Amino acid sequence: DGAMAWVICLLATLANLLTCGCIITFGILFPVLLDEFGYGKAITAWVGSLALALSIGLGPVSAKLINRFGARAVTICASVVSAVGLFVTSQVNSLPLMYLTYSIPCGLGTCGVFLSSFDIIAKYFSKRLSLATAIAHSGSVVSLLVMSPLIEASLSSLGWRYTFMVLGGMSLAIPIFGAAMLEPRTNFQIMTYGDGDSWTDLLRNRKLLACCATGFVMDFGGTIPLLHLGRYSQDVGIPSHRSALLYVGFGVGSTVGRVLIGRLCDLPCVSPLYMYCLSTMVAGVSTLLVPQLDSFAGLIGYFTVNGFANGGYATAVFMIVYQITIPSMRIQALGLYFFVVSLAFASGSPFGGKLSNNDNTNKIT
Repeated sequence: DGAMAWVICLLATLANLLTCGCIITFGILFPVLLDEFGYGKAITAWVGSLALALSIGLGPVSAKLINRFGARAVTICASVVSAVGLFVTSQVNSLPLMYLTYSIPCGLGTCGVFLSSFDIIAKYFSKRLSLATAIAHSGSVVSLLVMSPLIEASLSSLGWRYTFMVLGGMSLAIPIFGAAMLEPRTNFQIMTYGDGDSWTDLLRNRKLLACCATGFVMDFGGTIPLLHLGRYSQDVGIPSHRSALLYVGFGVGSTVGRVLIGRLCDLPCVSPLYMYCLSTMVAGVSTLLVPQLDSFAGLIGYFTVNGFANGGYATAVFMIVYQITIPSMRIQALGLYFFVVSLAFASGSPFGGKLSNNDNTNKIT
């Protein structure tokens, strides 16, 4: 919890900001790619959904690489993979090729950087672990504040191809942050996969399985608004440049939610489980009200509230996983949770796209 720990927290936050921003802002690119290639909403949505799914679904693989080579090496290599994929994507002439050039490399790269931040933060923090985790994790949504206007401006002035090149160039800054993520000098025992019973023990942990199940349900529905409300806002008459501001509202709300709930979860009198339940309830109720909203003020209000709830839920669930598993199995537990939730990311948005194809107003969706 010393000064060096907070430096590491800052580096992890910046790394997450850049790498996650390349895929979490796909909703801004979505309408452009939809018009450019002429595929249906469901097929186009799969490009972003697969990247999101792999960004957490490869958690078990990333965890094993981190245990073998360390968070520093994985962060550097993963970010380079993501950057190469973005550069190649800028040259493709077919949407299906983006599954190979964008979805897989960016998903793999993001997962490596993202999970590495959890590993390194857990080694540097104890008393303020929840807050530090929330801050580092908030980099993934602060990217909405920083990169949404940037991507919108780049699309308007340069086009989508050069926009992917800009994203690739930004990703090449991540190895610099990763190089500074030195392992702490401590007796901390690195978690290994050598114990063949570790995964068996996790699958017998009923609390962890319940956490995974609720996470799947939450994110199956939660990914749909994040991707499809960009098009929905344009359908109700909101200009595209203002639609990008909706994601800024989500980023502000999510950042505040993560930090506030993270600080609260460090208090002995606050239960992460109660914070989790409250956050998911707010997210669900706010989304049910979306069909009644057709103005910019209403939609940005929704995005901000939903972002706050999403951030609170994300922070609380990490603390729950930490509480219900022993320290030596936390990375494996997070890997399992990420894998289950990735199935929701992979299927939620395309399901919403399929509904949207039969629902021109998107209200049912």
